[in-house]
Amino acid sequence: MKSIISTSGTLRLLMWIAVSAILFSFSGDIGTDSYKVYLNDKLVLQQYVMRQAATIPTLPLEGAVAGDELRIYYNHCGKIGTSRNISIRSDADKKLKDWSFADVSGTDTGMNFRVKDIQSLGKANAKVKVVYTCKETPDGITLASIVTKDIKTASN
Repeated sequence: MKSIISTSGTLRLLMWIAVSAILFSFSGDIGTDSYKVYLNDKLVLQQYVMRQAATIPTLPLEGAVAGDELRIYYNHCGKIGTSRNISIRSDADKKLKDWSFADVSGTDTGMNFRVKDIQSLGKANAKVKVVYTCKETPDGITLASIVTKDIKTASN
C-alpha cells in the first residue's frame, strides 16, 4: 500500500514540475511584434508592439549626419512581413516620403534609408513620424517620431 501512495505522490510531483517548466518556458512577449532601429550599425531603438502605443518613442538622431544610414528590422511574431513599406509622415499624417521594400527571407531583412532623406523633408525643426505598413498590418504602426533639428548637415 505504501508503494502505491509513494508512487502516486512522486507522479504528482513530476507532473507539477513538467507543467511548471512548460509554463515558465514562455516569455511574456508571446505573439508580440517587435522592431529594432539602427543608426549605421548602432542599435538606437528597440520596442515590442502589442497595439498602437499611446506614447510614440522618439528616435534619437542627435549627432547624426546626412550621410548616415537608418536600418529598421520589423518582426511579426517571428516572421518577416510582405509588401513592406516605411513612410515619413507629418504630425497631420500627411505622407512626406515613402519607401517600398522587396519581400525577403533569411537574416538580411533590414529596411534601409539615409538620414538625409528625412532631413530634406521640411522645416529645420519639424517633427515627423516613421510609419511601417505591410500586408500583415495594412493600417500601419507608428514606430517613432523624429525631430529634424537633431540631424546635422555635412558642414556642421
